[in-house]
Amino acid sequence: MYKNQAGTLKVFAFNRFTNAPVLADAANITCKVSLDGGARTALADTNPTEMEDGYYLFNVLASENNGDTADFFPESTTSGAQVIAVEHRRYLTNAANILLTPEAFLNLDPSIVTQNTFVYFNEETRTYTLTMTTGVFDGNPMTFILNDEDGITLKEITGITSTTNTATVILTPVPSQTGRRCGTWSLRRTSDGYVWISGPAVQRHAATLTFPGP
Repeated sequence: MYKNQAGTLKVFAFNRFTNAPVLADAANITCKVSLDGGARTALADTNPTEMEDGYYLFNVLASENNGDTADFFPESTTSGAQVIAVEHRRYLTNAANILLTPEAFLNLDPSIVTQNTFVYFNEETRTYTLTMTTGVFDGNPMTFILNDEDGITLKEITGITSTTNTATVILTPVPSQTGRRCGTWSLRRTSDGYVWISGPAVQRHAATLTFPGP
């Protein structure tokens, strides 16, 4: 889930004495949320939808997810039943961060740009959509630069502009960097070289990663 965006929360119900999944218990399961360590408040989705094998799914409103931290407290009134949240990944978004098309990152975590790894290809042209908070780009011409591990420029794309929050980068094939590890990518303001966003980059073939990540 992303901060201040609607999402879902998967929970698992089991008998704490036998460890067996608790089935058909949706009507007895509820959940509270605490934002930024504050008071625990019941979710608007009073009871979850049963999936199977003890798994249930809650719908979470954007307002119930609008905090730097969100702690969920599911429970059941059924005797012996224990409920826990599972597969709960949550990301922050703000003006300093970036979202890209899924193929652009090896790991999808837009909450920390410098820990994301940009993927570039040696066989084909790829189109990437870079998104930031509305108004950040402000119509300034931008330049996308892809460097190898020694700082040598592999690709430089100029003339990128946006008056809203989205810029498109069309990256043509990059010659194979066999034997090299990884490099860096950045999106800069063309006029003065100011770096809006940047991070590590790694080359990838259609199905096989050419180099290990940083």
